[in-house]
Amino acid sequence: MVANPSKFQLIYPGTINANSSLCIDNIKIASVEVVKLLGVKIDSNLSFIPHVTELCKKSNQKLVALRRIRNFLTDEQTKLLINAYILSPFNYCPLIWMFCGKRGSNLIEKCHHRALRVMIKSGLDYEALLTDCNIVNIHTRNLKILLCEVFKSIHNLGPKIMHDIFTIKQSVYSLRNGQSLALPSYKKYNSAFGVNTFDFRAVSTWNKLPPSIKNVESLVSFKNALKTIAPICTCRTCT
Repeated sequence: MVANPSKFQLIYPGTINANSSLCIDNIKIASVEVVKLLGVKIDSNLSFIPHVTELCKKSNQKLVALRRIRNFLTDEQTKLLINAYILSPFNYCPLIWMFCGKRGSNLIEKCHHRALRVMIKSGLDYEALLTDCNIVNIHTRNLKILLCEVFKSIHNLGPKIMHDIFTIKQSVYSLRNGQSLALPSYKKYNSAFGVNTFDFRAVSTWNKLPPSIKNVESLVSFKNALKTIAPICTCRTCT
């Protein structure tokens, strides 16, 4: 294949400021701090703050427009518009950016809060609105999506490339906590790059599930069981 310089981007993940460049067909491609790949902004710190900030900015702009016409819409129409045009971007690739830290999660929660206030015309606080609407916050919803991916992986239900990511923890004893997974090892457990990776967070959250949920046999039953609990997460957003 012939390289197309206009489609190349260069980024160095990490804290080191690498002012390097690539040269393709005599065209210099300089390194940048943020690149966009398939609709997701990836920054050099892997914080995903630029991506989350853009999502919230676009959603808030749409909320301003929706608020102007809210009195002319029914509750059902408003709910449909909010889910389709304002909250739907948060459904795209959450497994990539969901562990964006407290700063990113606060931005998302504020945006979600505004959307719920517009939807039911109430000035209640965020937690009260979630309870009133019988829904969970976006981070909790994403945790359940994460757990579903783990279930599909260990039962070989998803893409083949996902089948070997997780390893079932072997034990000579008969444990009562159901199928537990081996936690990936990192040299520095407090490393933001290590503990916020997909496999580390997925295993950490999975192992804290009740045995009755980890041992269900079908994906449908697993999803229904997740509706009854709030996953336990130890990321910076939740601790």
